[in-house]
Amino acid sequence: MIQIHVFEYRFKNGEMKAVGEKWVFQPPSELPEWRYDDGSRVFVIFAYNKGQKKDDAVIEADFSPCIIKGWKIYHLEKVKLDEGGMINDRKASFSVKGLEKSERQRIDILVKGPMEKVKIEVK
Repeated sequence: MIQIHVFEYRFKNGEMKAVGEKWVFQPPSELPEWRYDDGSRVFVIFAYNKGQKKDDAVIEADFSPCIIKGWKIYHLEKVKLDEGGMINDRKASFSVKGLEKSERQRIDILVKGPMEKVKIEVK
């Protein structure tokens, strides 16, 4: 069974800060080389397989009313952009294929817009 963890980071006053629960750690040491400005948010999605066998899933993200300004997939052989996700889109759909037991994959998404809740889920 594939599950996800989503971490949110906001860029403010020249630095990236974690948002959310107390357990959220500092921003990953390697964030993509994007141009950040105040109001930018980065969502780091970790998809991982908690099951006993190889599994597939679809991750759907809805950032409305925010718009997508960029994304990075770290392993293109396992994760593909299926739908949306282009600059100025509000939604994106990613497919994760053949995730082995205990394996995880990472997707980073840069968005710009009001500080609204986003919806990211596994289908």
